[in-house]
Parts: sequence; C-alpha cells; structure tokens
Amino acid sequence: MTQTQITQRIAQFERVVKANAKKISVIGNAAWAPIKETTETPTIRAFLTKKAAGVDYLNRNLATLLSRNGRVVKFAGLFLHGTPMVRGWTKSEAGKKKPISGDCELADLMTVFLYLDRSKTIKRMRCVMFQAKMQQSKGAHVVDDPEQRKLYDECEGFDYINATVSTKGDSRTLPKGASRKKALQFMFVEPRPVETRTIPSDKGKGETLGYGDHLVNFLNGETGLKSDTKKTAWGKIVWELMEKMASRVYSDNKIKGPGIQDVLNHFNSFENHDTWCINEGQTGDGFGVQLVIVWDGDIPEAQTQVQTLPKIPVKKIKVSVTPSKEEEELEIEIEKQMQAFERSL
Repeated sequence: MTQTQITQRIAQFERVVKANAKKISVIGNAAWAPIKETTETPTIRAFLTKKAAGVDYLNRNLATLLSRNGRVVKFAGLFLHGTPMVRGWTKSEAGKKKPISGDCELADLMTVFLYLDRSKTIKRMRCVMFQAKMQQSKGAHVVDDPEQRKLYDECEGFDYINATVSTKGDSRTLPKGASRKKALQFMFVEPRPVETRTIPSDKGKGETLGYGDHLVNFLNGETGLKSDTKKTAWGKIVWELMEKMASRVYSDNKIKGPGIQDVLNHFNSFENHDTWCINEGQTGDGFGVQLVIVWDGDIPEAQTQVQTLPKIPVKKIKVSVTPSKEEEELEIEIEKQMQAFERSL
C-alpha cells in the first residue's frame, strides 16, 4: 500500500471521528466523573489506571463506536514513578543559550496517538504534552509557576536536569508557532468538565476546551503534533520518552521486552480491554502516558521495494447502513449518557 493510500485510510478514520463528535465529547467528559482525587498527580493516575473511569471508561464506551471498517481502537494508560525534570532556555541576540532561573517538570501527562498497520508498525504518531493543575490561576496567567509558564510559552528548548529520559545536560529544541500549540498545552482538572488550554498562558489569549472537545480534536488530527520520525525535533523528544518508558516498565518485569513494540504487544489483543494499564503505584511525582491505539488491519505489512510495484487503487470502504444489535445497544447507552450529562450542566 502506498503512502498516499495509508494517508487516505487515516483520513477515513478522522471522518468517522468528526461524524461522531458530539457522542465522543460527552463520553470524554464523562470519563472523568468517577475520579474524586484532590491533587493533580493522583487525579492523573486515576484517569490512567482506575477501573470504570478514565481510560477504562473510554474503552468500555468509546472504543467500540470507533472500531469499524477494518480498524480496532484501544485506549491504554501508563503511570510511572519519577518525572522528566528540565530547565528551559532562550537565546540571546548573539545566539547564545540563556537558561531560565529554575527547573520544572517537562509534563505531567503525555497523550500519544498511534495509527498502526496489520503488523503493528507505526504509520502515524502524534503527541501532546500537558502541564496539569487542579484549577486555573486567578492571576494574569492561567498557571502560577513561572518556570512552567516560560517553558511552554517562551523557551526555545530545554536541558534535561535528571537522567530519567536522557543523559543529564542533554539539550532538546521545542517546536515553534502553530506547531507548538499542538504540542504543549495545559490541563485543569477542576471544576468539571476537565479543561484543556492552549498556549500562551496569558489570560484571554489561549483557547480553552472541555476535555471531550479536546479528545475529538486529538482523534481527528486537529491537535497533537506529528512525531512519526526521530528526525524532527519534536519526534526526537517523543520517541526517547516512549523508548525510556518501555525500558522502564520492562525492567520492572511488567512487559516482555524493552521496546515500544513490546508495549504495544502487552496491550494486544486490541479487541480485548482486560489489559489496559500499567501502574507503578502511588507517588508524589509520577509521569502519566495515555495511548490511543488505532490498529488498521486493512493496511498490510510493509513490503520491500514498494516503488517497483504497480499502484493499487484505493480500497472503497462500504459502511453498513443497518446497525447491528450491539451497535443499537451502544447507541441507546450513549444517548442515556448524553442526556444525563446535559442534565448535570
């Protein structure tokens, strides 16, 4: 299958998301309802690992809605001890690196979209990182911490302060402009619905969305910056975080191998939602990862010397107009959730 055909398959999935946007938004917001923790880190941990809430809720109520036309969708969560600590930097007019005054976490939650072919090879990866807070600040900025604000709003890059991800002192460059807004965002878990906020942190400048609407945008490709390859600055950051995460859970004997593919294998079969999280337990400085996995069985395993093969016409996807009994039951359940959510507003 050519790259153009793969891109068309991904676009077809994004159209399914847009067609079900209202339902997805309601389910996304409702996923946080059972979570009653009172500080940021336990709240993120509960979203990723609590039964019948967060990621598990999305699998129970949303994955089936999106799993159609040869695709299987699964949500997964990982909560790890320790967090990548960094120090942001800008540059002087002469091009010299100028570190900011203090250190901060790179992120509290990393959400990764993975579109896989039949053999679980990654064909598209996008990522957004969040600094999570309980509530928006009432001052001139939505976030009080000056280092966290500067890192997301202003810094051209950062140096790793600890060796959680890379060698201490290693530098990375952050994306700029519109791309940066897709990559670095804030999250506020109170009041409900949970809200996401694009940069900058100045009051009145960024865009605030309920988590459900953010989830729609994330699934349909409007947010989350592409990180398909390590050759881009953002891709390098995301891939090394993913690889370090895989190595970490492998060393804890939670998966059978040290690579990203082994993480995906751990959560496979994607149709089965019994295995949906890896949880290292309570901690004051944890790092959360949410995976949105779309496995596309209609994209075959990559062939060698693809350029010598004749182009294959794009497969036309036929969608049944007659819903199955399971789809009808799901529609009824979603409608009940939407009515309950609207009554609570």
